[in-house]
Amino acid sequence: MVWSTFSLILWSISFTLFVLCAMLYIARGKQREQKSEKFILYGFSSVFIGCVLNRFFVLCAFLNVEGTFQGGVFYAKNERIISGIFLSDLEIFFKAAYVSFLLGYFIIVFSFERIIKRTKFVLSILLVVQAIIVLILPFREGASLYFVNISFVYALCVYIIILFYFTKWSKLELKSISALQLNSALFFGLSMTLANPDFLVLNAIPLYITPLFFITASIIAITPVTINPEYFSKALKFWYIFGTGQIITMSIFSIYFIFLAIFYGLPYYFSFYAFIVTFLLFLVNYFAIDNIKNQGKREEKGSLPNILAIFSKPKGITEEEVSLYRDKAICLVCKGNIEGFSYICGNCKALYCQKCAISLVSIENLCWACDSPIDKSKPVKKYEQESVKVEFEKKTKNSKIPSKSAK
Repeated sequence: MVWSTFSLILWSISFTLFVLCAMLYIARGKQREQKSEKFILYGFSSVFIGCVLNRFFVLCAFLNVEGTFQGGVFYAKNERIISGIFLSDLEIFFKAAYVSFLLGYFIIVFSFERIIKRTKFVLSILLVVQAIIVLILPFREGASLYFVNISFVYALCVYIIILFYFTKWSKLELKSISALQLNSALFFGLSMTLANPDFLVLNAIPLYITPLFFITASIIAITPVTINPEYFSKALKFWYIFGTGQIITMSIFSIYFIFLAIFYGLPYYFSFYAFIVTFLLFLVNYFAIDNIKNQGKREEKGSLPNILAIFSKPKGITEEEVSLYRDKAICLVCKGNIEGFSYICGNCKALYCQKCAISLVSIENLCWACDSPIDKSKPVKKYEQESVKVEFEKKTKNSKIPSKSAK
């Protein structure tokens, strides 16, 4: 079995969700002031786009395979075609798929290396080199396929390590976001692995499982930019629950891969790669939980950036910015021109479009500039974050800012 009508529908849904997720991360990136924060959010979005393009090109290749369509399922005429010996006219699809995947991870790795500076951009260079080699090497059974699989594992492992460092560097209330991103990466990795031609030949996994894993990955990835931030405040609980789930999930699949290798002829390197990822996840979870437990001691150093603050509201909004956005009729949140209904903060006069004002009420019910309640009839749901209050807040506490004419 190569594909089914139902699996194609699920793949279409998963692609839509991941593209939507990438757009939300790009929109959040545009709201950040620092270039490093913008690059990181753009890096996350490039990972999502790279994942989508990878699956899209692979599906394009499978849709061009000769075979028969029966009962809503397509069967390849020659199973060897999808198990490694690719036709020359399909090779371009597989090359495009893996190059898209590697380059999709490039921006997030490059952004990480710009911050850490110790690696001298070696990790980013290796991704580019691997992409070039994939373009050059012919796709045949043997060394080429081993190299492609190693490149996939390399990118995934580097991404896992980056998420750990983001956790290590960030404030306590934001550390749970990395646990979510790690789970998203895990489900995407499983989706790509189970969609590998070597698994399709065995018919050991229902065709709808891989797109369902992809959909799960997209839903988890989208939560940090859509869900009420207060739900992420209990970092230790998040890492215990999601971390244990990650290790158990990968352990089960590692054992299952060994079973398929012994009884169905699945290549053993899948089990080897699975154990590497499982061991890495164990280490990351162990050190992440240790970091959270000792957060008070670590924060005293004060030399590390609060990376995951990119998922909170921008810091350092000044009185000049508030006045500028208000005079130009630009929303303080989405930076879009306001047409129609709008909301003006009664305390600092910050201007919001109707959509953003409603969203803020449902999340925190606090003004981004002065932390005054937006809707006084509803409760305030404030949570700890790195966002710094504007300088003029102390002057205007319990009083309104004088207008320009009053000055």
